[in-house]
Amino acid sequence: MVFLGGVNGQFAQVRCRYGNRSFGNVHKGFKKYYHTVRDELHAAIAPLVNGRDVIVTGHSLGGGVAGIALPDLVARYRAKYQSIVSYSFASPRVGDPIYCAKLAEADVEAHRVVNTEDLVPDLPPANTLKLDYRHYGGLTSFTAHYGTIANTHNTPALIYAVETPNQPETTWPLLEAWARAKGLVQVKSN
Repeated sequence: MVFLGGVNGQFAQVRCRYGNRSFGNVHKGFKKYYHTVRDELHAAIAPLVNGRDVIVTGHSLGGGVAGIALPDLVARYRAKYQSIVSYSFASPRVGDPIYCAKLAEADVEAHRVVNTEDLVPDLPPANTLKLDYRHYGGLTSFTAHYGTIANTHNTPALIYAVETPNQPETTWPLLEAWARAKGLVQVKSN
């Protein structure tokens, strides 16, 4: 399952509880967004999950929403799936330290891909307004700046860096041409 990104400026946290399990506190906006697609998600995957690996991924806000899906999937399908793996790209922080610990206890294999020049993975701030936000999962990072904040954060920039790990940085015109050749449609020139 894939969750798409977007913008959300809320920093409030709410309890994360699915089934009879508590998973600490998570970002209120990400959880609210996830619940708009939750029923449809379960209807689609319930017949497919038995004995299979479940892979959850998302970029930006989509990475945050994917992070909210993980405890729900663990609580509902733990006895049915073989493993659950998460790949997030440029994801903001999702939950508190308890949330991170509960995912680790549930054997969720989580991977994060982050451009160190991107601002979004630094949000919400780790400690703000008496709230404690943390990232979950192992980190793979690279450093590349593509001229603007938006270009540095977008999906084509991440894909380019993953496909060219020895030289993740290039000029925006070359990145734009590469993305168009790959058929990536989110390319915007500034």
